[in-house]
Amino acid sequence: MIAGYWPRWIGASLLRVADALLAFPGLVLAVAITGVLGPSLITSMSALGVVYAPTIARILAAGVSETRNRDFVLSARLSGCPPHVVLVRHLLPHAIGPVVVQVTVLTGLTFLAQAALSFLGLGIQPPTPSWGGDLSDAYLHILSAPQQILPSGILISLVVLAVYRVGDAVRDRMYVRGR
Repeated sequence: MIAGYWPRWIGASLLRVADALLAFPGLVLAVAITGVLGPSLITSMSALGVVYAPTIARILAAGVSETRNRDFVLSARLSGCPPHVVLVRHLLPHAIGPVVVQVTVLTGLTFLAQAALSFLGLGIQPPTPSWGGDLSDAYLHILSAPQQILPSGILISLVVLAVYRVGDAVRDRMYVRGR
């Protein structure tokens, strides 16, 4: 929000950091971060947060930048509202719509990336259960019992599809309401 509200040097520097993170492939960056910090649930989720946060930041900055010169925002600023009130009360409700839709898409991608990290041994560690870990265990027996891959693979697919359907419903609902 700060990058969209103050687009000069503060916003430009924040968005350059986001651009630098977006320059790397997401899963490769997540593997590098978890490889350096060590495999665990917290480091893998933190790595995925670092990977996907710049996308959200860019979308939110664009929404705030588009809205900051509208009449109701100028009126709030001229009436003496402090910047944090203008940001939270006036700009955030108008800029949050595309962010909500993008978060649902990124949630599905996060499920897949977390499963991939666990499959590679960089995510959730045993004895904590994870679908990626289950896929990794089943992969060891793929020649003798290939059906072991199906439950985890199907569940991952169904959850990701369900999250995408929720995202579509949220998007449709937001556009029907005009927000």
